[in-house]
Amino acid sequence: MLMSFFLSSYLTANGATDPNSSVGDQGAALLIADIEDTRSMLSSLGVSIPVGTSDAGAFFNSKVLAAVDYGVRSCFTLRV
Repeated sequence: MLMSFFLSSYLTANGATDPNSSVGDQGAALLIADIEDTRSMLSSLGVSIPVGTSDAGAFFNSKVLAAVDYGVRSCFTLRV
């Protein structure tokens, strides 16, 4: 799993709430670069395992979900 709560934290830090907004897409681009780097590293080691991410509630960006094998939603009260 990669970058738990990254997008929700990114949105909060940049004054946004919609994970699919332009701000959300900017954060998604950063996370997707890490996802691709992780896949490349695993491949170079000859390892083939699913790569996923997790975030709070509804803070999933569509582009990030398209880039991972799975996403895990945390369902608890999150103070941001």
